[in-house]
Amino acid sequence: MDTELDKEIIKKSYGEVFKELREAKHISQAVASGGKGIQGNLSRFEKGGPIPIADNFFRYLRNIKVTPTEYLNAFNKYLSNKDILLYVDEVGKAYTYKNAPKLREIIDKLEIQEKENQDCDKFLLDRIMAEAILSLIDPEFKIPKSDADKIRTYLRSTKYWGYYELRLLGWTSRLFDFLQLAEISDRIIFFCY
Repeated sequence: MDTELDKEIIKKSYGEVFKELREAKHISQAVASGGKGIQGNLSRFEKGGPIPIADNFFRYLRNIKVTPTEYLNAFNKYLSNKDILLYVDEVGKAYTYKNAPKLREIIDKLEIQEKENQDCDKFLLDRIMAEAILSLIDPEFKIPKSDADKIRTYLRSTKYWGYYELRLLGWTSRLFDFLQLAEISDRIIFFCY
């Protein structure tokens, strides 16, 4: 759940993670930047300043011999260590301990994020995911049909399946009948080939 502080921490973290990777390989800023002319930009980035344009960022990664995938893995690990990306853990723990009030608290926070970020459906989908988990431990809680339809529509239209989509399907699978699950499973299997 991104507060303004979390967003600022995440923005600053991009450069901090890059710096950790660069220093772990004992590469100077001059070498990483590819020349002294733009070394200042890299230095500011590592201190939480402006994020470089994509071309420069990928060149920086290449210069320190780190792939984008390696960088993203390091970045996610870094954020997890700072307790920023623990939404999944919070929901998982609430489910494990049958803590309906905690799930309701998470859902309330996601509703706020959803309203603040109406152009991004991630918080909507996350809220419905948390509601699906709540419905497992609280039989009185019912997910509106319109929300279930949004999950179905999203998953049916997804062409690239990543961890997020697999978790979304797993946590909301009770919203699908057998034929719908079979159709979506076929899409996942087709994507893998």
